[in-house]
Amino acid sequence: MGMEAMSGAMKPLRDVPEFINLMTKFTNPVLGIAFGAIFTAVIQSSSASVGILQALALSGAIQLDSALYILFGQNIGTCITAVIASFGTSKNAKRTTCLHLAFNMIGTIIFVAFSLVFPFADFMASLTPGNVAAQIANTHTVFNIVTTILLLPFGQLIVKLAYLVLPDRPGEDDELTTKFLDFSIFDNDFHIGTKAIVGAQLFNETQNMLTVASKNVNRAFSLFENYDETQVEKVHKYEEYVNDLNKQIRAYTTKVITAESFLTQDGTPSIAYFLRIANDIERIGDHAVNIAEYASELKENERSFSEEALKEI
Repeated sequence: MGMEAMSGAMKPLRDVPEFINLMTKFTNPVLGIAFGAIFTAVIQSSSASVGILQALALSGAIQLDSALYILFGQNIGTCITAVIASFGTSKNAKRTTCLHLAFNMIGTIIFVAFSLVFPFADFMASLTPGNVAAQIANTHTVFNIVTTILLLPFGQLIVKLAYLVLPDRPGEDDELTTKFLDFSIFDNDFHIGTKAIVGAQLFNETQNMLTVASKNVNRAFSLFENYDETQVEKVHKYEEYVNDLNKQIRAYTTKVITAESFLTQDGTPSIAYFLRIANDIERIGDHAVNIAEYASELKENERSFSEEALKEI
């Protein structure tokens, strides 16, 4: 019904010379791709833009050979949603967006080259003669399936490409900030799947906190064997980081529990466990400072443990 309504509304365009002149220009691959990408990026929905393209084709305003390049451009334009979603996220989230863009851009290059050399439009039209909407749908499906099959063996190379676009900066891992918690999720009006998202973010951030605390405890123990004042400063620095992570996890968890629209009642206990876990890890972090203080005391008194004691430690 929706397709019929759209195609019916667009039928008058067949008699508009300016529109017909515009459509004929889209046989140029570059213009067709650019139009498809920009139009889809504006409405932020490839489903909607492909539907509109099908409606135009059903009304007779555009043929498959022109629609083909617009369709390829729509696959690029649909990436705008991922680009917008990656704002303010981690570097790996941005790299995922790069993978999405790379997939569709490489696929577009492959299919445009193929279409220019071989009668691809005629082949797709022959599969469902007389049904241009189905031809567009089939082309869209073939694009994604074939591109996936072709790029599947080169997955690691595409990952490397994402790292070339967004390389790691020296010392970036030492940035003392939350790595996974995204507080902007609470400003979103859409809550489908939020329970899974907040659970995953809390789990990953708690794992990050545990890793930092564990490394700091090992750093403190190493002072008994090789005392270094800079390492003592690091112990105190990362203990402050562990404390801050505890505060952030507590603030995030509290927001989740108090926001009824984000969580069902049965999910509250499992989320609340993260409060206890983060608190326990923070206490482990405190021990790192205590151990470092003991090592400093031994150094000041010019005393040390025996080799046997160090092995036990």
